[in-house]
Amino acid sequence: MSGEMTPGTPARQSSSPQASSAPGPRGSSIVLHPAAWIVLALSLAASAAGWLIVRNHEELGTRNRFDEEANRIAAALEERMLIYQDVLHGAAGLYAASLSVERDEWKSYVESISINERFPGIDGLGFIASVRRTELEDFVNTTRADKTPGFQVASPGTAEDLLIVKYIEPQARHSALLGQDFGADPQRRALAEKSRDTGATAMSGTLTLAGKAGGAPSGFLMMLPVYHNRQPRGTLAQRRAGIEGWVYARFVTAQLMQGILANKSPMMYFRVLDETPDAREKGIFENEAHPADYHAKFSDEFLLVTGGRQWRLVFSSKPAFEAMIPRSASALAGAGGALLSLLLFGIVWSLSTTRERALGMASDMTAALRSANERLEYERYLLQTLMDNLPDRIYFKDLQNRFLRNNRAHLRRFHLEDPAQAVGKTDFDFFAKEHAQKAANDEQEVIRSRQPLTQEEKETWPDGSITWALSTKMPLRDHTGQIVGTFGISRDITDRKRAEEAMRRAKEAAEEASRAKSHFLASMSHELRTPLNSIIGFANILLKNKAGTLNPAELNFLDRIQSNGNHLLGLINEILDLSKIEAHKMEVQSSVVALDQLVRDTIAEEEGLVRDKPVELRADLPEKMEPILTDPGKLRQVIINLIGNALKFTERGSVTVRVVTDPAGHRPVRLDVSDTGIGIPPEKLGLIFEAFQQGDAGTARKYGGTGLGLTISLALCRLMGYRIEAASEVGRGSTFSVILESGEVEREA
Repeated sequence: MSGEMTPGTPARQSSSPQASSAPGPRGSSIVLHPAAWIVLALSLAASAAGWLIVRNHEELGTRNRFDEEANRIAAALEERMLIYQDVLHGAAGLYAASLSVERDEWKSYVESISINERFPGIDGLGFIASVRRTELEDFVNTTRADKTPGFQVASPGTAEDLLIVKYIEPQARHSALLGQDFGADPQRRALAEKSRDTGATAMSGTLTLAGKAGGAPSGFLMMLPVYHNRQPRGTLAQRRAGIEGWVYARFVTAQLMQGILANKSPMMYFRVLDETPDAREKGIFENEAHPADYHAKFSDEFLLVTGGRQWRLVFSSKPAFEAMIPRSASALAGAGGALLSLLLFGIVWSLSTTRERALGMASDMTAALRSANERLEYERYLLQTLMDNLPDRIYFKDLQNRFLRNNRAHLRRFHLEDPAQAVGKTDFDFFAKEHAQKAANDEQEVIRSRQPLTQEEKETWPDGSITWALSTKMPLRDHTGQIVGTFGISRDITDRKRAEEAMRRAKEAAEEASRAKSHFLASMSHELRTPLNSIIGFANILLKNKAGTLNPAELNFLDRIQSNGNHLLGLINEILDLSKIEAHKMEVQSSVVALDQLVRDTIAEEEGLVRDKPVELRADLPEKMEPILTDPGKLRQVIINLIGNALKFTERGSVTVRVVTDPAGHRPVRLDVSDTGIGIPPEKLGLIFEAFQQGDAGTARKYGGTGLGLTISLALCRLMGYRIEAASEVGRGSTFSVILESGEVEREA
């Protein structure tokens, strides 16, 4: 800092030659400079403390990594057990959706979820039927008829109800379990009855999984009850009476846990303990035996409650993991601290040898302090310049909302010249009571919440004049962080508010004019349709020429009158529809509609338009389509308008009405009308939906039309909750798509 200078500050002169060249004291001894040795001892102690802190920090980082790995494994195990419960819920849903589930259906469900690939640890998925002993013969006959002619009940227990394994997949691996009475074993029966009575998933303790080829591994069972359809199950008695059976899964503990550990087994010991009161075996799984003489540096424990059981997950680090603790930073800190200690020792020794050198350093420090004060004064000058020239009003207040300081713009607004005239006053001294009270409340809220507040404020002055300001108020803190008041900045936005009010009034006037226009169009359309219908009707009567008195030229004139009358009537009807939509007088009348039939009927009505043209009008409909809930009349009008627009600009080729459905539910999601006509330039796609607009002036002259069809179609789609999109390529044709996002599928119960 001593080398910098504030503008206008003279450079500091160097120390006197006598001070810098004074010889050091003679005969100096080590014992004459105890301060240097004290500094060396303190710095070495500080270096040792720093080394210890860095070393602890290194171990803490490794500890955090171990905790993260253990937490990830515990979370993964908890998530996997929840997912496996969802597998049972999916199987129970299969029974809930059907009056009976056959063997092929069960096999298809198990194959569809791919338990071997997606659910490691599940050894088998089956269904246990609850069969009363009096119904056993009928159950066996029914089961044999379901593609298992050799099915038989093996080792039935003595209870009144039997819990017989009806299905088990993969069946080839567990065929020995088919027909086994699950309830013959008291532990398994108790598990089934617990699941039945609670209506929830129940999980067993550690069991020996019999029936698996190649040995009987250690594992556990998870069961979920299945009740008869349409029977109440709100009470315990109803659940017991309505039980149909259980879906259950066999878990091999080692496979489940190895999938969870992944590649972390070489880094940590992992044990799972069953702490459920009825557990026969506490130890469920251990990836590797923990040496008795080894004391792990890191360890973690987690409790996991799943399927009604409480597991304790115990993690401890292996030597390989502890060897990963980095030591370079602590070594660097120790070495650096030692070097710094020697450096400080040398500095203090050097300072202690000569008084003149110390005086020189004091002089340098004094010059640096002077330079810092000069820079601080310059910063104050810049701040004051900003305060005096900023057009926004800046102010500082104490906890009682009294002014502490105001910039020049704020003083001018109060018609004050001397800043001292505002100190100690409040907004009540300058504003009307209404505004002053609100400002005081806002500032107290800023103090209470400790949060800034930005808002538009209506300022009412004692003379009744009103101005507007955009104000930001913030808490004012002292050097300790305590709130001692507020400060803020206000910008005058009176002109902007007046402009916004003028725009609001102009908008209201425009909306009123639009409503008047719609009313005028509706009235005129009604007045014009009555005489026009008479003209068309009388022309139609004359065209029949029942008296035979009209020659061909006169009949041709009448045909033109009728054709132009119909054209004019269509234009009036379109204007009337548009005015109804703009006036919000058109309502949606929804009903269940078969969209494929609606499309076919509409195309049949419009086939007369292509009778004399080399254009094919066709439908492209999927084989299966669900009905939708919509307004059939308005949707038909949209289709007719889109077909008419496509035929108008297609001289040869085809116009296709296509319905696209959701592959899963066959619900219509989009209706397309595609043509092979002239197409629309990209820059015109944004204009074609505006009233009385076409692609360009040449198109309007050649093909005619009012340009209202697409406008009405867009308005009708918005009214029904749909949206309409257009895509086109010049010379290749256009596609108009109605996106049926709000169409609800009506399904039978």
